[in-house]
Amino acid sequence: MRVALCLYGLTGSVDFGLGLGKPIDPRIGHHHHTKRIIEPNENVDVFFHTWSTEFEDMLVDLYKPKGHIAEKQILFNPNSVGKNSIPSRWWSNAMVMKLKRKYEEENGFKYDWVMLYRFDHIFLVNLNFSEFDNQYIYFRHTNGLRAPQQYSHGYPGREECRCYEKKGGHGVRLQDVFTFSSSENMDKFASVYEYHESSEEPFLDPHDGCYVQLKRTGIDDKLKFAFFGYDPHAPHNIMQCEIMRALFEDPSYDNTKEFDINNFNMFTDNLTSNPIVQSRFPGWAGWDKADNPDLKEKAGFSRDTKI
Repeated sequence: MRVALCLYGLTGSVDFGLGLGKPIDPRIGHHHHTKRIIEPNENVDVFFHTWSTEFEDMLVDLYKPKGHIAEKQILFNPNSVGKNSIPSRWWSNAMVMKLKRKYEEENGFKYDWVMLYRFDHIFLVNLNFSEFDNQYIYFRHTNGLRAPQQYSHGYPGREECRCYEKKGGHGVRLQDVFTFSSSENMDKFASVYEYHESSEEPFLDPHDGCYVQLKRTGIDDKLKFAFFGYDPHAPHNIMQCEIMRALFEDPSYDNTKEFDINNFNMFTDNLTSNPIVQSRFPGWAGWDKADNPDLKEKAGFSRDTKI
């Protein structure tokens, strides 16, 4: 079995996301990606595309990728940081998958499994691909930090998956931090940017756009869910994976200190009610908190760009 781990996007920021705020130390993600994905599976090759050019050398040294691209942030929508993030996300997917396909073509094989994954989201349990069926395409369960109680599940009394019930105006709303399936299915899923470039249709919120893409490419009947994020409604902790800025007290990068994973402490209390965690998510703290001219300029936008 051969696996392609395709990492994409920014390496993450402690505050707000969108490339705003203090950068997360990429070595935290590497530690967990290695421990929970690369080591439990045989023959895992890494590819990545990132906008975090300042960490290119570090990422290459850490992951030893078969192919990588690090490029300055493209301003797909220079008038809005938030609206720019959507085509940016799909461009990054397209680029890393292009690297994966090139490697397959040059070496005359297809990966059994391909996983698209963020740099700043980690597993707390092992992901063993041999436990899954690659004819299906897997997304994270949609219960999470801010999910309504009606979608809470995965524990005694609420065992049945409720993710298919979480719908918006375009169908099932998906948690898009990771996706994994066969190479063929993932090539179909990751062609979102190319579709919108040729059709000139506006991009959807990724939580809607992922399912629309599954339907567009005829693989919506293959949708399945795996692994739980933090669930504040569960009677006990069922968390198996989560975004780093919700987990760690201070995951920020400090180039004056030698890296030691043991120096990064996780929160031990309820994440949803933790005021520090809340302050790191604009949905809780308010978007005005992220509207900082210096941060926007550092991320490649003009100082007066709208959030």
